[in-house]
Amino acid sequence: MATTCTNCNYPYCPSGGTCPNCGASTGCFITTAVCENLGLTDDCYELITLRSFRDRYMTASQDKVALLEQYYSTAPSIVHAIEHRADRNAIYTEILEQFIQPAIHSIESGADEKAKEIYTNMMSWVTRKVS
Repeated sequence: MATTCTNCNYPYCPSGGTCPNCGASTGCFITTAVCENLGLTDDCYELITLRSFRDRYMTASQDKVALLEQYYSTAPSIVHAIEHRADRNAIYTEILEQFIQPAIHSIESGADEKAKEIYTNMMSWVTRKVS
């Protein structure tokens, strides 16, 4: 499935890959934005852990794949909205502390369903935050 790059607006990026136009990551949009804001690389522990979770757990059923598709359709516009806010650093820090770190702890302890719930809650929270 192709998507539009949130970095350069190139319209034919592969989901979960790298934009052929600018080299930006096209998967894990919100986590990538948070990590970039913190100065972390595209191969940092947070992104590797959540990408592995996505590939291992979130592709295991149609219901989970539907959640992924919903995420991929809404996350780029959410990141775009955050990037244009004066308080973006505070929002990214809040996302990291309230959602990403707890989701990773859940994954590390084998509580995959809890990690999915945390990330789903993050999407609801951040959607309200930027609306």
